[in-house]
Amino acid sequence: MPQGKLVANGDVEIGTFDALQLALIRTASRVRINGNASLVKGIQATGPGLVEFLGTTTLSDNASGSLVLVGNATVRNLGTWRYPGGVENRIISLPENGRPGTGVFENAGVIEQAAGRALTITCPLRNVGRIIGDRGPVVIDARKTGGSANNGAYLPQPGCEFVLNDTPFRQAYAEQLDLAAGTLRGTGSIEPGVAAGDVLRKVTNRGILRVGNPTGEIFIRAQNFEQTSTGETIVTLSATGSSLLRLRESVTLAGTLTVELAPGFTPALGATFTVINFTGRTGEFQNVNFPDLGAGRKLSIAYGGTGSGSVVLRVVAQ
Repeated sequence: MPQGKLVANGDVEIGTFDALQLALIRTASRVRINGNASLVKGIQATGPGLVEFLGTTTLSDNASGSLVLVGNATVRNLGTWRYPGGVENRIISLPENGRPGTGVFENAGVIEQAAGRALTITCPLRNVGRIIGDRGPVVIDARKTGGSANNGAYLPQPGCEFVLNDTPFRQAYAEQLDLAAGTLRGTGSIEPGVAAGDVLRKVTNRGILRVGNPTGEIFIRAQNFEQTSTGETIVTLSATGSSLLRLRESVTLAGTLTVELAPGFTPALGATFTVINFTGRTGEFQNVNFPDLGAGRKLSIAYGGTGSGSVVLRVVAQ
Protein backbone atom coordinates (compact mmCIF):
# COMPACT_ATOMS: atom_id res chain seq x y z
CA MET A 1 0.00 0.00 0.00
CA PRO A 2 1.84 3.15 -1.17
CA GLN A 3 2.89 5.36 1.78
CA GLY A 4 0.36 3.62 3.99
CA LYS A 5 -2.62 5.26 2.25
CA LEU A 6 -5.32 3.81 0.00
CA VAL A 7 -8.30 5.56 -1.60
CA ALA A 8 -10.71 3.11 -3.26
CA ASN A 9 -13.80 4.04 -5.26
CA GLY A 10 -14.43 0.45 -6.38
CA ASP A 11 -13.83 -3.01 -4.92
CA VAL A 12 -10.17 -3.74 -4.14
CA GLU A 13 -8.53 -7.07 -3.32
CA ILE A 14 -5.20 -7.01 -1.44
CA GLY A 15 -2.92 -9.89 -0.44
CA THR A 16 -0.57 -9.36 2.49
CA PHE A 17 -0.79 -5.95 4.14
CA ASP A 18 1.98 -4.38 6.23
CA ALA A 19 2.16 -0.86 7.64
CA LEU A 20 4.68 0.48 10.14
CA GLN A 21 2.74 3.71 10.58
CA LEU A 22 -1.00 4.33 10.92
CA ALA A 23 -2.58 2.86 7.76
CA LEU A 24 -5.14 5.14 6.10
CA ILE A 25 -7.96 3.58 4.04
CA ARG A 26 -10.82 5.51 2.50
CA THR A 27 -13.37 3.47 0.61
CA ALA A 28 -16.81 3.95 -0.89
CA SER A 29 -17.18 0.24 -1.65
CA ARG A 30 -15.14 -2.74 -0.34
CA VAL A 31 -11.47 -3.25 0.45
CA ARG A 32 -10.75 -6.91 1.10
CA ILE A 33 -7.42 -8.02 2.61
CA ASN A 34 -7.14 -11.73 1.86
CA GLY A 35 -3.80 -12.51 3.51
CA ASN A 36 -2.16 -11.68 6.80
CA ALA A 37 -1.79 -8.07 7.95
CA SER A 38 0.62 -6.33 10.29
CA LEU A 39 -0.59 -2.98 11.61
CA VAL A 40 2.05 -1.75 14.04
CA LYS A 41 0.33 1.56 14.82
CA GLY A 42 -3.17 0.60 13.64
CA ILE A 43 -5.58 1.71 10.93
CA GLN A 44 -7.87 4.62 10.10
CA ALA A 45 -10.91 3.57 8.03
CA THR A 46 -13.17 6.27 6.57
CA GLY A 47 -15.80 6.57 3.88
CA PRO A 48 -19.12 4.70 3.71
CA GLY A 49 -17.58 1.41 2.52
CA LEU A 50 -16.35 -1.86 4.03
CA VAL A 51 -12.83 -2.93 5.05
CA GLU A 52 -12.50 -6.70 5.57
CA PHE A 53 -9.61 -8.66 7.09
CA LEU A 54 -9.58 -12.39 6.27
CA GLY A 55 -6.20 -13.59 7.56
CA THR A 56 -4.28 -13.08 10.80
CA THR A 57 -4.11 -9.39 11.65
CA THR A 58 -1.49 -8.39 14.22
CA LEU A 59 -1.70 -5.01 15.94
CA SER A 60 1.15 -4.11 18.23
CA ASP A 61 2.97 -1.06 19.50
CA ASN A 62 4.67 -1.90 22.76
CA ALA A 63 5.34 1.77 23.50
CA SER A 64 1.87 3.27 23.24
CA GLY A 65 -0.57 0.66 21.99
CA SER A 66 -2.37 0.49 18.65
CA LEU A 67 -5.34 2.46 17.31
CA VAL A 68 -8.23 1.40 15.09
CA LEU A 69 -10.05 4.58 14.02
CA VAL A 70 -13.49 3.92 12.52
CA GLY A 71 -15.26 6.77 10.72
CA ASN A 72 -18.31 5.95 8.60
CA ALA A 73 -16.81 2.68 7.36
CA THR A 74 -17.50 -0.83 8.63
CA VAL A 75 -14.34 -2.67 9.69
CA ARG A 76 -14.91 -6.42 9.68
CA ASN A 77 -12.67 -9.17 11.02
CA LEU A 78 -13.24 -12.53 9.35
CA GLY A 79 -9.95 -14.07 10.46
CA THR A 80 -7.94 -13.70 13.67
CA TRP A 81 -7.31 -10.25 15.15
CA ARG A 82 -4.43 -10.26 17.66
CA TYR A 83 -3.21 -7.70 20.19
CA PRO A 84 0.12 -9.14 21.40
CA GLY A 85 1.44 -5.96 23.06
CA GLY A 86 0.98 -2.29 23.78
CA VAL A 87 0.07 -0.43 26.94
CA GLU A 88 -3.52 0.03 25.77
CA ASN A 89 -5.21 -0.88 22.50
CA ARG A 90 -8.19 1.13 21.29
CA ILE A 91 -10.96 0.88 18.70
CA ILE A 92 -12.30 4.42 18.41
CA SER A 93 -15.22 6.12 16.67
CA LEU A 94 -13.77 8.83 14.41
CA PRO A 95 -15.74 11.95 13.32
CA GLU A 96 -16.08 12.51 9.57
CA ASN A 97 -16.93 15.78 7.84
CA GLY A 98 -17.66 17.47 11.14
CA ARG A 99 -20.15 14.80 12.21
CA PRO A 100 -19.78 11.82 14.55
CA GLY A 101 -18.74 8.64 12.78
CA THR A 102 -21.47 6.09 12.13
CA GLY A 103 -19.16 3.13 11.42
CA VAL A 104 -19.13 -0.22 13.20
CA PHE A 105 -16.42 -2.70 14.12
CA GLU A 106 -17.73 -6.19 13.39
CA ASN A 107 -16.03 -9.34 14.61
CA ALA A 108 -17.01 -12.41 12.61
CA GLY A 109 -13.78 -14.24 13.41
CA VAL A 110 -11.63 -14.26 16.57
CA ILE A 111 -10.27 -11.33 18.60
CA GLU A 112 -7.44 -12.22 21.00
CA GLN A 113 -6.64 -9.62 23.63
CA ALA A 114 -3.08 -9.53 24.95
CA ALA A 115 -2.65 -10.78 28.50
CA GLY A 116 -3.05 -7.92 30.96
CA ARG A 117 -3.44 -5.22 28.29
CA ALA A 118 -6.49 -2.95 28.20
CA LEU A 119 -8.75 -2.94 25.14
CA THR A 120 -10.98 0.14 24.94
CA ILE A 121 -13.78 0.46 22.37
CA THR A 122 -15.78 3.63 21.66
CA CYS A 123 -17.64 2.57 18.50
CA PRO A 124 -20.37 -0.06 18.16
CA LEU A 125 -18.95 -3.56 18.57
CA ARG A 126 -21.02 -6.15 16.72
CA ASN A 127 -19.88 -9.62 17.73
CA VAL A 128 -20.74 -12.50 15.42
CA GLY A 129 -17.64 -14.55 16.25
CA ARG A 130 -15.44 -15.02 19.34
CA ILE A 131 -13.76 -12.44 21.58
CA ILE A 132 -11.22 -13.55 24.19
CA GLY A 133 -10.46 -11.13 27.02
CA ASP A 134 -7.24 -12.09 28.81
CA ARG A 135 -6.93 -10.45 32.25
CA GLY A 136 -6.68 -6.88 30.94
CA PRO A 137 -9.98 -4.97 31.07
CA VAL A 138 -12.24 -4.78 28.02
CA VAL A 139 -13.95 -1.38 28.20
CA ILE A 140 -16.80 -0.22 25.95
CA ASP A 141 -17.58 3.49 26.14
CA ALA A 142 -21.19 3.66 24.97
CA ARG A 143 -21.75 7.42 25.02
CA LYS A 144 -24.03 8.47 22.20
CA THR A 145 -22.07 10.58 19.76
CA GLY A 146 -24.80 11.33 17.23
CA GLY A 147 -25.07 7.87 15.72
CA SER A 148 -27.68 5.20 16.36
CA ALA A 149 -29.31 4.63 19.73
CA ASN A 150 -26.83 1.77 20.35
CA ASN A 151 -23.76 3.71 19.27
CA GLY A 152 -20.79 2.55 21.26
CA ALA A 153 -22.54 -0.49 22.73
CA TYR A 154 -21.70 -4.18 22.78
CA LEU A 155 -24.01 -5.83 20.22
CA PRO A 156 -23.89 -9.64 20.57
CA GLN A 157 -25.36 -11.65 17.69
CA PRO A 158 -26.72 -15.25 17.62
CA GLY A 159 -23.94 -17.84 17.87
CA CYS A 160 -21.27 -15.45 19.16
CA GLU A 161 -19.09 -15.97 22.22
CA PHE A 162 -17.31 -13.60 24.61
CA VAL A 163 -14.75 -15.37 26.83
CA LEU A 164 -13.51 -13.78 30.07
CA ASN A 165 -10.20 -15.08 31.40
CA ASP A 166 -10.10 -13.35 34.80
CA THR A 167 -11.14 -10.27 32.84
CA PRO A 168 -13.14 -7.18 33.85
CA PHE A 169 -15.75 -6.43 31.17
CA ARG A 170 -17.01 -2.84 31.48
CA GLN A 171 -19.58 -0.86 29.53
CA ALA A 172 -20.16 2.76 30.44
CA TYR A 173 -22.81 5.34 29.53
CA ALA A 174 -25.36 2.90 28.13
CA GLU A 175 -28.85 2.38 29.48
CA GLN A 176 -28.01 -1.27 30.14
CA LEU A 177 -25.68 -4.07 29.13
CA ASP A 178 -27.98 -6.24 27.04
CA LEU A 179 -26.69 -9.78 26.52
CA ALA A 180 -29.28 -10.20 23.81
CA ALA A 181 -27.83 -13.28 22.09
CA GLY A 182 -24.88 -15.63 22.03
CA THR A 183 -22.77 -16.74 25.01
CA LEU A 184 -20.77 -14.86 27.59
CA ARG A 185 -18.62 -17.20 29.65
CA GLY A 186 -15.59 -17.43 31.88
CA THR A 187 -14.26 -15.80 35.04
CA GLY A 188 -13.89 -12.16 35.99
CA SER A 189 -16.38 -9.34 36.36
CA ILE A 190 -19.16 -7.61 34.45
CA GLU A 191 -19.31 -3.92 35.35
CA PRO A 192 -21.79 -1.66 33.52
CA GLY A 193 -21.63 2.00 34.45
CA VAL A 194 -18.49 2.10 36.61
CA ALA A 195 -16.76 4.96 34.72
CA ALA A 196 -16.28 8.37 36.31
CA GLY A 197 -19.45 10.43 35.94
CA ASP A 198 -21.64 7.40 35.19
CA VAL A 199 -23.93 5.38 37.48
CA LEU A 200 -24.35 1.66 37.89
CA ARG A 201 -26.50 0.17 35.14
CA LYS A 202 -28.54 -2.98 34.63
CA VAL A 203 -27.38 -6.27 33.09
CA THR A 204 -30.01 -8.24 31.16
CA ASN A 205 -29.32 -11.82 30.07
CA ARG A 206 -31.44 -12.98 27.15
CA GLY A 207 -28.78 -15.35 25.82
CA ILE A 208 -26.42 -17.77 27.61
CA LEU A 209 -24.30 -16.89 30.65
CA ARG A 210 -21.85 -19.73 31.35
CA VAL A 211 -20.13 -19.14 34.69
CA GLY A 212 -16.56 -20.42 34.97
CA ASN A 213 -13.84 -22.00 32.88
CA PRO A 214 -15.44 -24.45 33.64
CA THR A 215 -15.58 -23.42 37.33
CA GLY A 216 -14.77 -20.12 39.01
CA GLU A 217 -16.56 -16.85 39.62
CA ILE A 218 -18.22 -14.06 37.68
CA PHE A 219 -18.95 -10.97 39.75
CA ILE A 220 -21.71 -8.73 38.36
CA ARG A 221 -21.25 -5.21 39.69
CA ALA A 222 -24.49 -3.72 38.43
CA GLN A 223 -27.65 -1.92 39.48
CA ASN A 224 -29.36 -5.28 39.17
CA PHE A 225 -29.23 -8.44 37.07
CA GLU A 226 -32.22 -9.79 35.21
CA GLN A 227 -32.48 -13.07 33.37
CA THR A 228 -35.47 -13.16 31.05
CA SER A 229 -37.54 -16.14 29.97
CA THR A 230 -35.21 -16.73 27.00
CA GLY A 231 -32.02 -16.52 29.08
CA GLU A 232 -29.96 -19.42 30.42
CA THR A 233 -27.34 -19.58 33.17
CA ILE A 234 -24.98 -22.57 33.16
CA VAL A 235 -22.94 -23.59 36.22
CA THR A 236 -20.50 -26.46 36.80
CA LEU A 237 -20.05 -28.42 40.02
CA SER A 238 -16.68 -29.90 40.99
CA ALA A 239 -14.79 -31.28 43.99
CA THR A 240 -12.38 -28.32 44.18
CA GLY A 241 -14.75 -25.38 43.69
CA SER A 242 -17.87 -24.84 41.65
CA SER A 243 -19.19 -22.01 39.50
CA LEU A 244 -20.40 -18.96 41.42
CA LEU A 245 -22.39 -16.04 40.04
CA ARG A 246 -21.89 -13.28 42.62
CA LEU A 247 -24.13 -10.22 42.43
CA ARG A 248 -23.50 -6.83 44.03
CA GLU A 249 -27.21 -6.01 44.06
CA SER A 250 -30.53 -7.74 43.41
CA VAL A 251 -31.48 -10.40 40.88
CA THR A 252 -34.63 -11.09 38.89
CA LEU A 253 -34.80 -14.71 37.81
CA ALA A 254 -36.65 -16.44 34.98
CA GLY A 255 -35.57 -18.64 32.11
CA THR A 256 -33.32 -21.66 32.64
CA LEU A 257 -30.63 -22.85 35.04
CA THR A 258 -28.49 -25.69 33.68
CA VAL A 259 -26.18 -27.59 36.02
CA GLU A 260 -23.23 -29.62 34.77
CA LEU A 261 -20.63 -31.82 36.49
CA ALA A 262 -16.89 -31.45 36.01
CA PRO A 263 -15.38 -34.49 34.24
CA GLY A 264 -15.08 -37.44 36.61
CA PHE A 265 -16.86 -35.72 39.51
CA THR A 266 -19.72 -37.43 41.37
CA PRO A 267 -21.05 -35.42 44.36
CA ALA A 268 -21.74 -37.26 47.61
CA LEU A 269 -25.12 -37.48 49.29
CA GLY A 270 -25.65 -34.34 51.41
CA ALA A 271 -23.15 -32.19 49.49
CA THR A 272 -24.20 -28.55 48.97
CA PHE A 273 -23.12 -26.03 46.35
CA THR A 274 -23.76 -22.29 46.36
CA VAL A 275 -24.06 -21.19 42.73
CA ILE A 276 -25.56 -17.65 43.02
CA ASN A 277 -25.24 -14.96 45.72
CA PHE A 278 -27.47 -11.87 45.77
CA THR A 279 -28.71 -9.05 48.01
CA GLY A 280 -32.34 -9.37 46.96
CA ARG A 281 -34.34 -11.62 44.68
CA THR A 282 -37.49 -11.60 42.58
CA GLY A 283 -38.75 -14.72 40.78
CA GLU A 284 -37.33 -18.21 40.22
CA PHE A 285 -35.96 -20.14 37.28
CA GLN A 286 -38.75 -21.47 35.09
CA ASN A 287 -36.70 -24.48 34.05
CA VAL A 288 -33.90 -26.32 35.87
CA ASN A 289 -31.79 -28.92 34.08
CA PHE A 290 -29.96 -31.24 36.49
CA PRO A 291 -27.38 -33.90 35.59
CA ASP A 292 -28.01 -37.57 36.32
CA LEU A 293 -26.27 -38.46 39.62
CA GLY A 294 -27.00 -42.17 39.40
CA ALA A 295 -29.30 -44.41 41.37
CA GLY A 296 -30.55 -43.10 44.71
CA ARG A 297 -29.43 -39.47 44.39
CA LYS A 298 -30.59 -36.25 42.80
CA LEU A 299 -30.08 -32.50 43.10
CA SER A 300 -32.56 -30.14 44.73
CA ILE A 301 -32.61 -26.34 44.58
CA ALA A 302 -33.26 -23.76 47.31
CA TYR A 303 -33.48 -20.01 46.76
CA GLY A 304 -32.73 -18.77 50.25
CA GLY A 305 -35.64 -16.35 50.57
CA THR A 306 -36.39 -13.10 48.75
CA GLY A 307 -33.89 -11.01 50.72
CA SER A 308 -30.12 -11.41 50.84
CA GLY A 309 -29.27 -14.98 50.15
CA SER A 310 -28.12 -17.60 47.72
CA VAL A 311 -29.22 -20.20 45.25
CA VAL A 312 -28.03 -23.45 46.78
CA LEU A 313 -27.98 -26.93 45.25
CA ARG A 314 -28.05 -30.00 47.49
CA VAL A 315 -27.60 -33.69 46.80
CA VAL A 316 -30.55 -35.54 48.33
CA ALA A 317 -31.86 -39.07 48.35
CA GLN A 318 -34.10 -39.94 45.42
